[in-house]
Amino acid sequence: MIKSIWLSVGFLLVPICIVWSDAPESLLIDLRAPTNSVRRATALKLARYQGQATVDGLIGATRDSDPRVQAAAAKSLGQLKDPRATESLVATLTSGDTNVRFYAAYALG
Repeated sequence: MIKSIWLSVGFLLVPICIVWSDAPESLLIDLRAPTNSVRRATALKLARYQGQATVDGLIGATRDSDPRVQAAAAKSLGQLKDPRATESLVATLTSGDTNVRFYAAYALG
């Protein structure tokens, strides 16, 4: 299922965001890629998708060995606003990395 968010500009309706129902399996697999930059980029891309598998993958990424991946996952979870991520985001607030803590706090609102 696709959910679009539209913005009214005068007499025009303009799509500003498209949110897919769940991430493709290939993106979820990329969260476990050996390269940190691939995992980070994937975590950011997943903000466009909703669903159990997406949220579960991002929750797992908040525990990644690379703080940049953790921060990207927290940022995406914040954009998705899924309450299932709350416990993981609270735990992420204790990270030693400033960016990870910032995005976890941002995600929690």
